[in-house]
Amino acid sequence: MNSSIVLSSRVINTIKSLPDGDSTIIARALADEMLFGAPTFELTPVQQIALAMIRDYVIRDTRRAQ
Repeated sequence: MNSSIVLSSRVINTIKSLPDGDSTIIARALADEMLFGAPTFELTPVQQIALAMIRDYVIRDTRRAQ
């Protein structure tokens, strides 16, 4: 499997701008999703929205880079 993803400065800055507890959880959920297909734990509704937004950034940035 040779697929790449792009974690742009927009993605990193968005994650860093979240409150401390949320930024760690969102970063872990994003990594779990990219590696395992889904987060391995439950997210709050607000965290789910943040993850969806960041996932969209990753998808768009990756497409632009190809």
